[in-house]
Amino acid sequence: MPVADEVMALVAGKLLGHLDLEEAGYERELIDRAVALLGVDGFVATSLEDRSLAAVTRAFPGVRTALSLGRDRREVGPARLPGTRLSELPPMRWVRACGAHGVVVHHRLARATVLREAARNGLFTLVWTVNDDALMRAFLTDDRVDVLVTDRPRHAVDLRGRSRDTGEPPDAPERSARPFGHSAP
Repeated sequence: MPVADEVMALVAGKLLGHLDLEEAGYERELIDRAVALLGVDGFVATSLEDRSLAAVTRAFPGVRTALSLGRDRREVGPARLPGTRLSELPPMRWVRACGAHGVVVHHRLARATVLREAARNGLFTLVWTVNDDALMRAFLTDDRVDVLVTDRPRHAVDLRGRSRDTGEPPDAPERSARPFGHSAP
């Protein structure tokens, strides 16, 4: 895994890594590499596949994991999308079954009930992919959101700074979401 190793080495000790397990069956090899390069607490492993996360939590109990919710409509297809979305709500039975420590949730599902359930159950949350200014402001100041994924990370940092300067909600500065970018804007 030379490319993955290079990227992990680049962020090691500087940033927390996000390792998205998109295919089942390679968990042990990938997590072994991530632990060797980033340390057990240097990344979060995520997946749409609960069986992948269950394998990780069994083999690597110290590694933080999060169940991804909000499958892409291209992956599911328009006819099956409503049923798929409903099956993801409420998420706690899936989270408990795979032993995940958090949820990675599409912003539409986050607002439906997932943030409330995650907070009630002490889970960390990563909300993706938010590029709209109004939604960014809302999630950046929501103390239930730990990480906000955006294609506009510099802009999100600026918005977060402006909300702190204007005093939006009083307790948000210590707990406001950290922007996490897909790519440079």
